Amino acid sequence: MTKLTFTSALFTLMILLAATGLSACKEEGASADAQAPAAPAMAGPKVTATLPVVKEVGQWEEFTGRFEAAAKVEIRARVSGYLDQIHFKDGQTVKQGDLLFTIDQRPFQASVREAEASLKSAQNGLNLATKELARSEELTKQGYSSKQTLDTKIESKQTGLANVDAARARLEQAKLDLEFTEVRAPFSGRISRHMVDVGNLVTGGAQGATLLTTVVALDPIYFYFDIDEQTYLRYSRGETSAVKSGASEFLRPVQLALTDSSNYEFAGTLDFVDTTLNEQTGTVRGRATFQNTDYTLVPGMFGRARIQGTGKKVATLIPDEAVGVDQTRNFVYVLTDNNMIGTKTVKLGGLAEGLRVVTEGLEPTDKVVFKGIQMLRDGMPVTPEMTQIESTPDAVIISTTPSLDGAAPVETPAAITLEPAPVDVEATPVEPVAATPEATPAEGLTPTPAETETPAPAPAEGQ
Repeated sequence: MTKLTFTSALFTLMILLAATGLSACKEEGASADAQAPAAPAMAGPKVTATLPVVKEVGQWEEFTGRFEAAAKVEIRARVSGYLDQIHFKDGQTVKQGDLLFTIDQRPFQASVREAEASLKSAQNGLNLATKELARSEELTKQGYSSKQTLDTKIESKQTGLANVDAARARLEQAKLDLEFTEVRAPFSGRISRHMVDVGNLVTGGAQGATLLTTVVALDPIYFYFDIDEQTYLRYSRGETSAVKSGASEFLRPVQLALTDSSNYEFAGTLDFVDTTLNEQTGTVRGRATFQNTDYTLVPGMFGRARIQGTGKKVATLIPDEAVGVDQTRNFVYVLTDNNMIGTKTVKLGGLAEGLRVVTEGLEPTDKVVFKGIQMLRDGMPVTPEMTQIESTPDAVIISTTPSLDGAAPVETPAAITLEPAPVDVEATPVEPVAATPEATPAEGLTPTPAETETPAPAPAEGQ
């Protein structure tokens, strides 16, 4: 009995000691937490925002397309024979009338001589028939020849005339065939490679003629592009009638840039818009003409053309890279009062002075985020940096109108040079990121780890 009582008392004592030690540890930990400074709130990603530019501008509409030759001809043999000579180098420029190929002329020269002899024979027969008719007429007047004989002589002369005409036609055909043995350029341009080597038999005629080479006319050169239905309607209902179906009389200037340059260095003219819209694509085909004296522009080459839009009007402008696209809408990220990210659905116009025109959905006081937007989402806190964009009348833009059909734009928007301007704090205040009193960062700056990290305690002496 005494042993049991002693064991129970010892067990109770151990429990009390353990509870006392645990309580002391908790108090020590709480005291240490109270002494340590609170960690500052985590700052959001850095972004750059701007207020829209509101001014009167003239808009540009931009289109992508490809070049096509103003004329293209397949050079084929018109007479059959052996290819005798090639008079050009592959890919060189040629002028109208230049000699390109020569087919063996000897058989055709013989045909010409034969036709000339046939013509002389027919002319001799005609001369004889003419003389016999004259004698028959005289004898008939004197009563020594019958009327029937006279009619026979008249018929012989008419047959002689027909024979002469037939012989003359055969001679002309022989000379024409001889001329066709010299294949010449139908117009000035650039020639392709030769398809047949010297010594091969080429076939002429209307069907199955041998292809010798091709020639394309490059000056001027055509640029074809498609105009979407919305843009077409905007032009046709706007202040101008330049892009109306078939309105080739309304010549309109066009500027063009190639894929390796952001400069619109080529100037041309819009000279044709097709008469109907494509039912499958909802677009209408347009054509611009460009001078190409140095043959820099080549058929099949890709390009970006821009056309002056409707007349000047007050517009809201933002950087083109600020526009986001999803399957059904265009949108931009904007800053809320507490430096949170919000989204606004917008409707877009063309390009104007290096910026994108927003026709609906944006206010002049909205702070639009245009840098650092890749990882943003609605409601995300950010660290903003305000700047003010400026329109640049001579700016060159290589972006395209954002697509609303779910596909990404064809071209990547080019960077727009921005000139930071002081922000009017009273008009557009920028709130600093929330931070603790012990470690308040400068406004608009993200605290570095060295500024926010709690210093580690120094090791005790002797350790």
